[in-house]
Amino acid sequence: MKKWVYFGAAIIAGLVLYASGAIEGLALALLGVGSAGASKLISTRKETDKILDGMKETTKKYDESKEAYREEVERIEKSVADAGDHDLLAAANERERKRADTTLR
Repeated sequence: MKKWVYFGAAIIAGLVLYASGAIEGLALALLGVGSAGASKLISTRKETDKILDGMKETTKKYDESKEAYREEVERIEKSVADAGDHDLLAAANERERKRADTTLR
């Protein structure tokens, strides 16, 4: 009975390693090089955490940009609610001249 429990635990551990993307760690662990496999798993986990932190930072910047855009739209809508076409065009041109160059090239 214990043999099957160990066998099942080994299969589950293999599936976890496979799912985490640490194929090299799985191979090293299967070859009996436990410390090398563990270090590979740790490095893979750290790399994944670093990527996730970058994604969180990007999402935060996106949310801030979206909020700034929403505020600018509200401010513009309030300021030009009853303006004529000429005034609207002049205000838009002035805003574009003041805006920082955000073109990605």
